[in-house]
Amino acid sequence: MELSFIEYQKCDDGFPQACSVATLYLTTLEPKDPGITIDKTLYLGHDSGVLCGVSSQDEVIVIDSTRSDTDVTYCFEVENTGETYLGLVEVTDAVLGIDQDDMSILSGSTPIAPGDTLIYYYEYVTNTSVDNDATVRATITDENENIIEYNCELLLLDFVPSTSCPVMAEDDLALLIYVYDPPFGIKTGTYDGNNIINWNMVWINDSNYSANGVVITDEIAENTQFFGNLECVGEGVTVVNSCEYEAPSPTYPRGRVIVNADIGPDLGGTSQLDSVNELVISFDVLINDTTGGTVYENQAFLEYDVDNDGIPEFVVPTNDPLTTQGLDSTSVVIPELSLLRTGGVLKNSSVMAAMMFLVAGVMLGGVSLSSLKIVPKLDFKN
Repeated sequence: MELSFIEYQKCDDGFPQACSVATLYLTTLEPKDPGITIDKTLYLGHDSGVLCGVSSQDEVIVIDSTRSDTDVTYCFEVENTGETYLGLVEVTDAVLGIDQDDMSILSGSTPIAPGDTLIYYYEYVTNTSVDNDATVRATITDENENIIEYNCELLLLDFVPSTSCPVMAEDDLALLIYVYDPPFGIKTGTYDGNNIINWNMVWINDSNYSANGVVITDEIAENTQFFGNLECVGEGVTVVNSCEYEAPSPTYPRGRVIVNADIGPDLGGTSQLDSVNELVISFDVLINDTTGGTVYENQAFLEYDVDNDGIPEFVVPTNDPLTTQGLDSTSVVIPELSLLRTGGVLKNSSVMAAMMFLVAGVMLGGVSLSSLKIVPKLDFKN
């Protein structure tokens, strides 16, 4: 303990001339630094918190396509890293909507002595992802948790620690990643009327957590050749890590398109119109046969390795939005031309001049006729 003093004048009432110098001695505590930290972790299951600090982690992944309720235990470890006792501990988790009164104490007590820890746990049930952190607030006390009152402003002067002001800390996010619905893909094809088909697909992550590291592969279909114009666009927070055409190989004789991306969440998204973080991939292929009625099909696949163990938990094919058959391949049909006879042959007239035909039919978009030969069926009447 240190002693300091203040000298002042002391005067009797009514006798201002009769003053004397007085001394007031003050006592102050030696400066001590308070400190506190909080570490929030979690693990799967309910067992009264016995695994807190043993196998609890900052991030836990749940993979369940049925979206069943899952038991989760959250751990809150508060450590006194300072030189004073800390009492009146308040722990808050705003996302879960809980504080220390909702939690159970696994070990430790208050006030927390310097170097000691206090561990709370909280058992929770969920079927969705949760990203949240925790904050702790405590007050400097004595060993009996009596508040030691000092002027809060003195701390700003670095004179003595402020024991009437709270000591606070915050932990980084503890992540529960609940994957029940992988991204889905919508694929369409457009024929340009000559010999090019443009394949376009939109991938949407209908969840509340980013799908990172997904791999999309699209093998070039039979009777077609990759013709460039490959584009991969990540909207919003979606990131395209790589986008390339892999040259032909014995496994993929016509090559394939490979895309790696982190697709941002679009919970409730059903199409490109109501999504903000979609991934859009498009490219052209050259077709070998433009005969009317020829069908070209294509389907891409997304692999999602949620836990990064090298084995994808989800393999999702694209879907043709123009059909009701579920996850089916997308088809483009080359249109057939039809001829509509609009005139007959008049007697004593030039046959070719009198034959009038209308080329009618076309299909999805325009069709360029580079060579057309009409052989009329002659039906002369007297």
